Amino acid sequence: LTFLKTPAQVNAFRAERNSVLWHGECVSLGHHGFGYWIFFATSNAKELNDLRADLERRLTLKTNRPGWVAREPAVDEFASPPFVFKTLKGRWEKFESEDLATRPELELHSRLATKMNNRLNQAILGVVKHDKGADLIKTQKIAQDVFQAKETKEFRIEADGVPREQELDGAKALFGDYKLMSEGVETKRFLFVTLHDGDAAYTIRFECLWQFRSHWDRELQDVFTRLTIKRAGV
Repeated sequence: LTFLKTPAQVNAFRAERNSVLWHGECVSLGHHGFGYWIFFATSNAKELNDLRADLERRLTLKTNRPGWVAREPAVDEFASPPFVFKTLKGRWEKFESEDLATRPELELHSRLATKMNNRLNQAILGVVKHDKGADLIKTQKIAQDVFQAKETKEFRIEADGVPREQELDGAKALFGDYKLMSEGVETKRFLFVTLHDGDAAYTIRFECLWQFRSHWDRELQDVFTRLTIKRAGV
């Protein structure tokens, strides 16, 4: 999403004022090294899109930093052929499972969950190599079955929308949103990114608590923007 021709993140919220339910959004964006959080709300949910569009027409971004260029942030590098992840410094750490039979090719845990000791920052990012299907959709179904086998029987992984094909560092990949259900309640958000590399198939898996899923959108965007892939035969 863009706002004022600038990449932005939008988080919806609801609030009550004088016994009236209000619907609103918080638009977060950066410009010339400054961060902005723009809140707006209306008592009529149908007016929300028009309100955002009206604000965008009325607002402009101006600073006293013409020609400002962002410095490249420091990163940590984690390699798991054919992938190289370059994540923001100090955000993720490698986790080594003691169970060799189920150990993924790469598993990263959010360091913020440990440092800040809160559930908001609990997240896992990993790579699993598995059987290859006839196409990306069938391959991702194989990946879903692999991950489902690791859950106890009271939890089910279900699709959250239709998977979408998009390019990832020049390779065709299938992005699929999923949710972990227990007794009809969403508990976790999963993102599966599946691709073929020669005769091999891989799925990048991200997971976080369901109620904090939108918190991770910008982080995931950064992770996949910096990701590089050394494909077979290239």
